[in-house]
Amino acid sequence: MKRLLIWGMFALALAAGCSDPLEKDTMSIYDTLPLAQYLESAPQYSEWSDLVKHAGLYNALNVKSTFTAFVQQNDSLLAFLNTHYGVASVEEMDPQDARDFVRYHVIEGRLYTHSMFVEGRIPDTTSSGDYLVTGFGGDGINSIYVGTPESVITLRDVKLVNAIVHQLGKPMVPIAKTIWQTLQEDPAYSIFTGAVGLTGISERLNRIRYAMGEQVYRDFMTLFVVTDAQFQADGINNLEDLKARFSPTHANYTEPGNGLYNYVAYHVLTRYYSYSDLADFTGLPSSEKSLNALALNELIGVEDYKQQIVLNREGENGILLTRYNRAAKNGIIHEVDNLMPVYTPPARTVIFEPTLTPEFTSLPGYGGVMSADYYSPPFPEGSLSAIRWETIPAGVGSVIYNARNTSVFVKLLHRDVLVFNMGTVGWIEMDMPIIVKGKYTVSATYHQGSGRGTYQPFIDGQKFGDPVNFSGGFAQISKVIGAVDFAVNSAHKLRFVAINAGQVDLDHIAFEPIK
Repeated sequence: MKRLLIWGMFALALAAGCSDPLEKDTMSIYDTLPLAQYLESAPQYSEWSDLVKHAGLYNALNVKSTFTAFVQQNDSLLAFLNTHYGVASVEEMDPQDARDFVRYHVIEGRLYTHSMFVEGRIPDTTSSGDYLVTGFGGDGINSIYVGTPESVITLRDVKLVNAIVHQLGKPMVPIAKTIWQTLQEDPAYSIFTGAVGLTGISERLNRIRYAMGEQVYRDFMTLFVVTDAQFQADGINNLEDLKARFSPTHANYTEPGNGLYNYVAYHVLTRYYSYSDLADFTGLPSSEKSLNALALNELIGVEDYKQQIVLNREGENGILLTRYNRAAKNGIIHEVDNLMPVYTPPARTVIFEPTLTPEFTSLPGYGGVMSADYYSPPFPEGSLSAIRWETIPAGVGSVIYNARNTSVFVKLLHRDVLVFNMGTVGWIEMDMPIIVKGKYTVSATYHQGSGRGTYQPFIDGQKFGDPVNFSGGFAQISKVIGAVDFAVNSAHKLRFVAINAGQVDLDHIAFEPIK
C-alpha cells in the first residue's frame, strides 16, 4: 500500500561480500500461486492462512496487485498469539484484531526483496498505514530484522505470482503508542518529557491523523530526544533546571517564541526521518542538508561526516545519534548525545519538491511504484495543505500528480512531477521550506513539451526573474530562472502566474548558495 491512505481493491477490503548462510533459503523461482493461495497450500503456514481467512482478507490477497508479506510458521505464530492476545487458536481472536495483525504484516504496491532493506524505514507503509523499520543484527545481512530486533528474517525472497514473502522467526508486534506515549513510559526521558508536556507540544506528538478538506491523512513526525543522563552531564538535574536554563524570565511556556518552547520544538521534525532518511542526500551536490524543525524558522543541519551522520556540525564538533529508529505509531525517535540547543546551520543547497506532502505521498502511484505511468484525479481547490491556486477562467485548468516510469524520466526526483494548468491568467502558489538567509541562484527542473504554458514566477509576492516558457521539444530541462537574496531565515512562497495558457510539469526548484 502506498504510504498514508488506503486505496484499491485490497485497500477497500482491508478498510472494511561475506558468507551468507541464508543464501540457500532464498527462493529464486516464481511460484504459480497468488499470495493467499500460496499460504493455504504451504503446511508450515496453515495457521497464517487461517488467520487471513478469519480476518476476511483471503480474496483481497489474491487480487491483481502486488504485495510484500512477512509471515511466520505455525508454532511461532500460535505462541505469539497466545502471549500477546491471550488466545490458543486463530479462531479465538477478535476478527478486528486479526485484520489489524494481517494488515500490519503486508505492504501493497511494491515487491521488496531483502537487498532493498536498509538501516531505516521501508519507504512504503503497511496496509495498516504504518512504517516498518528494518535493521541488521550482529551478523549483518544474515540477521536482517523487521519491526523489532526479535523479528529476524529466517527465509527470504519467496517469489510468487503477485507477492514476495519473507518468513520471520517471530511476528511483529503492531505499534500502538504515539511518540508522546512512548516518552511518558520511558523513565530515561523524564526531564525532556516534562518539558514536552509543559510546552503543550505533547498534543502534536500525540496526533496520529489530521483532516484536510474531506480527506484524513496520517501524521508522522521525528523526535530527537535528550536523555536524563545527558541533561545531568550538562548540569540539568530536573525540569526546574531546564526551565531556568532556557526560559529564566518568561513563564508562558506554551507560547511559540518562549525559550523553552523553542528548545523543545527544535527537536521535532514534521516528517518521518529514519536513520536512512537522514543519510539520504539524493539530488544534492554534497552530503549535507538542512531540515525544517517545528520551531519557527529554525533548521537542523545534517551531514555525512567521516562516515557518520552528524547534526549541527562545527569543525570537529557535532551531535551524534546514540540510539536511533525507535518507532512509534506516529513517527520515530532518535536519542542524541548533546542538549541540542537551537542552531543556525550555514547556507546550503535547498531542493524544493512540491510533491513531498502527505496529499501526494499517500497516493497509490506515488514515486512510480506502478508499472505504468500514474496520473492522480484532479485535486479540488482548497484540498492541498501547502498549495493554493485559482484557474482563470474558472474550471479550465487543473492540478494533478503524475508519476513516470519510462526510462527518459529516471532523473526526476521520485520519478514524478506536479502537473498544473491555470488557464489564461490564473495562478498557483506553493509553500516552500525554511531557507537560511543569503544569496541564491534559483533553477527549475521540469519536463518540457510542445504546447506548454508560459508563467511569471513570484517569490513572497515579488516578481522574480523573467517569464519561464515551459514549451519546447520533449525533454527534461534544468534551467536557471534567476537569483534571490533572502534577508532573514524564513519559509517562503513561490507563485507562478500564467501569461500564455498551457500545462506545466514541474519536478523541483533548487536554491544554490552564491559564495
